[in-house]
Amino acid sequence: MAFAVEAKDIRMTYGEGRARVEVLKGVDLSVRPGEVVAVMGPSGSGKTTLLNILGLVTEPTGGRLVLGGQDIYGGRFRPNLQRLRRERLGFIFQFANLIPFLTARENVLLSLDLLGLGGRAARQRADELLGSLGVAERAHLLPEKLSGGERQRVAIARALANDPKLILADEPTASLDAERGLSVMRLLRRLADEHGTAVLVVTHDTRMLGEVTGVIRLEDGAVQAEDARLVPLTKAPKEIGISS
Repeated sequence: MAFAVEAKDIRMTYGEGRARVEVLKGVDLSVRPGEVVAVMGPSGSGKTTLLNILGLVTEPTGGRLVLGGQDIYGGRFRPNLQRLRRERLGFIFQFANLIPFLTARENVLLSLDLLGLGGRAARQRADELLGSLGVAERAHLLPEKLSGGERQRVAIARALANDPKLILADEPTASLDAERGLSVMRLLRRLADEHGTAVLVVTHDTRMLGEVTGVIRLEDGAVQAEDARLVPLTKAPKEIGISS
């Protein structure tokens, strides 16, 4: 099975001379469709930088990135990164970042509009997404009228508007209590199981790890642990990775 995302020897350096800082030091990772992988590590270990590179927001200073079988930076021709982000990736953040003056449905419709989908088809797609995430009855409400967990579910619906092959989530449960956080992680696991979506989650919350299929631990810009294989988990996650 082809990888949803594969990174080899990813490096990120800022500055020169004495001011030179190596944020990532040759990171290798790969995630297959249907896997939910957690990226963990202390603050300053490079987690957010890695997520930005995988999300085609930041270009690494070295290494190779392959997204859905397509070479992003190492090939002869540079693909349209904005188009790839729009068509293949879904993003979920610590805070829902919903547009406050738009209803839940309108927030999802806006993402569909950016994909060129409008009218009845867009409304049907938005309602299907909100319904599948259990917030259909709240679709007419502004974000301020929604609970934290409901806002995050709407944000997930928005992230799913383009039917992404890879979801990148940056601390999606950090602003939620344990029950709501676990609900969000179970939703992500369900998406992976039912739709074959690959999910990469940056998190500090070890309580959520029962819903992942593997853990990559970053420390000082390098991946720690020895076993690089991802295996389905039944009880507890297994730390994985390749040291640089």
